Amino acid sequence: NNSEKANLSVIRDAALLGRINNDSAFKKLSLINFSNINETHWDKLLRENDILVQEDFINYVLTYDLLREEIETNSKTYLTVQRILNYVALKEIEICKYWISYYPYGYANNHVTRAALAAGIAMLAVDSPNNRRDEIFSLSLNILDRFFNFQISNEGVLNEGTHYFTYLTEILSYFAHFTKNMTSLNIFSDFPFSERLKNLIGWSIKIRMPDGFLPCIDDSWQSRVVYPQKFISEFFPNNSSILNWTSLNVFSNSSINNEPWNIEKSLYIPLYLYTYKEKDEVSEPYFEPSQFFASDSEVVFRENWKKDSAYLFLAGKSLSSLHEHDDTGNIQIYANNSPILLTSGYGPNGWSSTNRDYYVSAKAHNVVEIDGKGPKGYYNGGVGPIDFSTISDFRTFSKIDFANVAISHNVNFNNVSHNR
Repeated sequence: NNSEKANLSVIRDAALLGRINNDSAFKKLSLINFSNINETHWDKLLRENDILVQEDFINYVLTYDLLREEIETNSKTYLTVQRILNYVALKEIEICKYWISYYPYGYANNHVTRAALAAGIAMLAVDSPNNRRDEIFSLSLNILDRFFNFQISNEGVLNEGTHYFTYLTEILSYFAHFTKNMTSLNIFSDFPFSERLKNLIGWSIKIRMPDGFLPCIDDSWQSRVVYPQKFISEFFPNNSSILNWTSLNVFSNSSINNEPWNIEKSLYIPLYLYTYKEKDEVSEPYFEPSQFFASDSEVVFRENWKKDSAYLFLAGKSLSSLHEHDDTGNIQIYANNSPILLTSGYGPNGWSSTNRDYYVSAKAHNVVEIDGKGPKGYYNGGVGPIDFSTISDFRTFSKIDFANVAISHNVNFNNVSHNR
C-alpha cells in the first residue's frame, strides 16, 4: 500500500495473503501490479545479472499460480502473462547459449543449468500445448542432461562447490514442483539425470556437519551455506524423513522455522508453505557416520550422528572443474561447536564482484588467522584442477577410521607429490 511500484516478491506475498485469507482487495492490488510487469522489467534485470532474472522469474510464476483464477478471467492480463512466459523462456535459452560458448571446451557451469531450469519452468507454466513450447522444454531437458553430466559426478559430488549447490537447488526445487504438477514426472526418478540429482541430495546429507556448515570444495566458502532439503522432500522418493532430519539446525537463534539463515531469502517461502507439515517424521540416517567419496577423493570422518559429534572432512580433488582453488588436501574440523578449516581454498581478487573481497578472505572460510593473515590460496579462474588427488586407502572400524590421500602438484610442480 505504501510503495509506488511494488517488486515481484511483494506482489507475490500480497497474492499469497489474498489467497490464504480470501481477501479480494489484496488479490485485486496484486493483480493490478502483476499486470504491469512487462518485457522491460526482464531486460533491465538481465543487464544487471542473469541470476537475478531467474530469481525474480520464480516469483513471477508463483504469483501467476496464486492468481490463476483471477488472471484467466481477465483476457488482457492472461495474454500478457502468456507472452511474458514465452519471452523469458527465449531469453533463458539465449543465456544458455551465451555461457556454453563463453566457457572453454563447452564446459558451461551453473549459469547454464539454472537458465535451462528457468526456461523449463516457463514452458511448464504456459497453458496451451504447442510445438514451440514442446521444442523449448525439450531443449531445456537436453541442456540439463548434457551439463549435469559434467557438473555432478555419479556419486553426486557437485564439482563447482557448496555455494553452487544452493544456487542450483533453489531453482531446481521449483522445477521439480512444476514438473510434478504439470506432467506427473519426478525429476529424481524419471529423467536421464535423475540418479545424479538423487545422489547430489544424498551427498549433502552425508557431509552434514552438526551445525550445518558445508565443506569448502573448489570455488566456495564456509559461511553456513545450507540448502533446506525439507523443501524437496515431497519429490524425493523414500527419503523424506532423512531429508527432514538433515534440515534441522542446532542454533535456533540463527534460524527461521528451524532452517538456516539463508532461508530468509524470500523466494523460498511459498514452497515452504506448500511442503509444510505440522509434524515432520524425523529419523537419523541409516548409513555409517564416516563416508568415502571415491569419485572426488573426499572423506568424511564423523564420530556418530549426535548433534555434538566431532567431525573431520578431508577434501581431495580428482574431478575437473571450471574454477579451481588450490585447496586439494584441505582438512576441516568441527569440534566444541566450532568449525575450523586448515589450509584454505580462498584466492586473490580474480573476477569482479562487489563481494569478492569477502569471498576470498580468510574470514569467509573460517580459517585460523595469525595477526589477521590466513594461509595463502590461489585461484586460476580456468579449467582445473590445479592439483589432483586420489584416496589410496580408506578403512572404517568400530573405534577408528583411516584414510590415505595421495596428492600430486601436477601443474606447477610435476615431480612433487605427497600423502596425507
